[in-house]
Amino acid sequence: FNPNARINAEGRAPFDLKELKVLGSYRLPVADGFVVSGVLWRQNGNTWERSFTYFNTLIPFDFQTIRLEQRGSRRTEAVWNLDLRIEKTFRRTVRRGTLGAALDVFNATNQGTPRSIFPASGPSFGRPFSRSDPRMARLVLRYTF
Repeated sequence: FNPNARINAEGRAPFDLKELKVLGSYRLPVADGFVVSGVLWRQNGNTWERSFTYFNTLIPFDFQTIRLEQRGSRRTEAVWNLDLRIEKTFRRTVRRGTLGAALDVFNATNQGTPRSIFPASGPSFGRPFSRSDPRMARLVLRYTF
């Protein structure tokens, strides 16, 4: 056990998250079976701190990381996300079943919010390591009987 692992170990957990969700749906009176729904959610960013990683020459393939700041002292940007769905159901279809079609749009505002940051000291310090998924769409066809 390396005592350096305990340096700046106190602080916020890496996934100290708070989330707010607002969900809703509305059946359009214009055409029977059209439903528009959405989810708007906000999540505060992940915590991180500056660190230093070095190669331990005494043990092969052993990398050691030391926190240079208190654990969780920094936070990535908050994520605001909007997911939408437009759905239409056709009642009287073949063989007494129901046919439905839906279009889902994920991350409708197309925010590329950083999800994790490169924490190690050096030229890449503070740069995004990964980002939230881009806007995506999905077409769904459903037949129930």
